[in-house]
Amino acid sequence: MMKSPQPKTTFEAIGKILGVFPNIASLILGGTALAYLIGWLYAKEYFGVFGARWLLAELPTSALLGYSSQSVAFLLFLCYLATLDLEESDKTEKWMTAVSGKGRKIIIFFLVLQIVFQSFKWQMAYIITSYLFATAMTFYAAASFGRLIIEMKNPKFKWNLVSTYLTFGILLSGLYFAPTNLGRAKGLSDIDPSSMNLPVVKIRNIDAEFKLLHQRDGTFYVFTRDTTKYYPEILVIGKADVISIQKKRRVDKDSPAELDQTDNDSARVNLRNSDKQVSENNSR
Repeated sequence: MMKSPQPKTTFEAIGKILGVFPNIASLILGGTALAYLIGWLYAKEYFGVFGARWLLAELPTSALLGYSSQSVAFLLFLCYLATLDLEESDKTEKWMTAVSGKGRKIIIFFLVLQIVFQSFKWQMAYIITSYLFATAMTFYAAASFGRLIIEMKNPKFKWNLVSTYLTFGILLSGLYFAPTNLGRAKGLSDIDPSSMNLPVVKIRNIDAEFKLLHQRDGTFYVFTRDTTKYYPEILVIGKADVISIQKKRRVDKDSPAELDQTDNDSARVNLRNSDKQVSENNSR
C-alpha cells in the first residue's frame, strides 16, 4: 500500500512550482517587449521606403510581432548555439571573442558600402548589402551575448567596461541594426516595379493596377509605382472599391505563355455586393 505524501512536502512542492511562474511571466513579458520593439523598427524602415511611416499608427500589436518573428527566431537560434557548448569547447569562446571584438569594424565596413551604393544608385547592390548587414549584426549580437555569459560565469564578475561594451553590442546590433536593415531591404525590394512580392489590386472604375501595401479591417492601402516620384502615391480605399486581389506567380523565362497565370494560393477577392452595384449602375 502506497503511503500518501505528507502535507508539508506537498505544499513545499506546490510552492516551488508556483515560484517558477513569476520568472516565466517576466521572461514572456520581457521577450514580448523586445519582439515588439524589433517589429516596430522593422516596420518603421519598411514603410519609410514608401514614405508611409504614418501607417505605423494603423498596425496592431500582432502585426508588429509578426514583423519581428524572423529576426527574433534567428537571433534566439544563434544565441542558443553560442551558449550550447561553452562548457565543452574552447573554440566557441575563441570565435565569439573574435567576432565581438571586431564589431565596430564590421559596422563601419557595411555603413561605408551602403553609402557608396546609395550614392551611385546601385539599388540591387544596396539591397544585398543591407541583407548581409542584418545577418552579420545578428551574428555579432549572438557572439556578444555568449561572450557576456562567459564574463558573468566568473565568480568575481563585476560590471566593467568590457561587459558594458558587450551589452551595448547586443542592443545596438541585434535590436537596431539587424531589424532596420532587414526592413529597409525588404521595402526596397517590394517597391521595385518588377517585383512580384506584393499582391496586385484591381479597383473599380480604374484601369490601372495597384499593389497592396497593407490591409486592415476592410481598409486597403494600395499604391502604383511612378518612377518620376521618389515616394509612390498611396490610396486608401474601402472594400467596396476592390474588384480583385491577385498574387502573381514567378515563372521561368522559357515559358512566356505562363506569365499571366497565377499561383494556386493566390488571393482573389470577389465582393458580395459587386453584382448588385453593377446591376444598379446598368439600370441607371
